[in-house]
Amino acid sequence: MSRIELTAAYVRECLDYNVETGAFIWKLRPCEHFKSDRACKAWNARFCGRCAGSLRNDGYIHICIDYRYYLAQRIAWIYMIGEWPNRIVDHYNLDGSDNRWINLREASHSQNGANRMAQRNNTSGIKGVYWFRQTKKWHARIQVDGSYRHLGYFITKAEAALAYKKAAIEFYGEFARFDGVAA
Repeated sequence: MSRIELTAAYVRECLDYNVETGAFIWKLRPCEHFKSDRACKAWNARFCGRCAGSLRNDGYIHICIDYRYYLAQRIAWIYMIGEWPNRIVDHYNLDGSDNRWINLREASHSQNGANRMAQRNNTSGIKGVYWFRQTKKWHARIQVDGSYRHLGYFITKAEAALAYKKAAIEFYGEFARFDGVAA
């Protein structure tokens, strides 16, 4: 068997997808997917009915189909939509192992970046807010299309956080993430 382009039909022949749990289960695969009847029988005896995929170190699930690994969220997309996503498949709740259909959406690289939490080295605990030693004030900034936009200097961290929140909603819309910011 030569390597074939992975299509929605082929994915649906291999896997069942539970939209409510995000789980993939191996189906009884037809023998034309394999080099021999023996390989087909051995594979189906071992995997048919079992959960597909494994958790990577980065928290995402990947599934191996015909010796090639695919991210489970991309497999879910082709399974449901019928074609490969043109962009990144983003997890709304930031949990890379949560592949429920309601948690997945297509996003640009910039939108996917907007849906991240504050970086680990952020000492304020609030995305887009930093203490600026020279002015002894809180600095708010936001990254849009690869460059930073200065939002201002503020006496309180809460004021800077609010400035970031307003800008995030303006620039990122539904992808805005501002955890730790009060209304």
